[in-house]
Amino acid sequence: MLSHNHPVTIRLKGRKLRVCARCLGVVLGFLALTLTIKLYSLTFFQKLSFPYQLTICLILASPAIVDWVTQKWGIRESNNSLRVFTGFFEGLAAVLLYLSAAPLTQKILILLFVEALTLNIGFAGERLLKKGIFVHYTA
Repeated sequence: MLSHNHPVTIRLKGRKLRVCARCLGVVLGFLALTLTIKLYSLTFFQKLSFPYQLTICLILASPAIVDWVTQKWGIRESNNSLRVFTGFFEGLAAVLLYLSAAPLTQKILILLFVEALTLNIGFAGERLLKKGIFVHYTA
């Protein structure tokens, strides 16, 4: 979580702490939903079948994925506010995936698959752009 490429500076007791904006959003989303679950039950989510639970998780995580991939491809420039916002929803998705009906090993495999797919799409697109094979147009 400590500063990757897009840091946000947090001041704690006069000290500066540089943290990654998207990672900060993930942690905030994770904490927000975890605290919400402590106060209110999410029985509506747990009553859904696993395919619907997974779909909700993927929908919540997709803005962060799209933000990172389009930024990596150079299609547009992201900003820290957007990174925190999309990371927040990614954190919500992580907590909901944890609450889903799937066995733990399946949850871990889903996380690894989505992460690997996202990284492959992002880095492959970046390489193709650099080689001139894949071209994007800017207005």
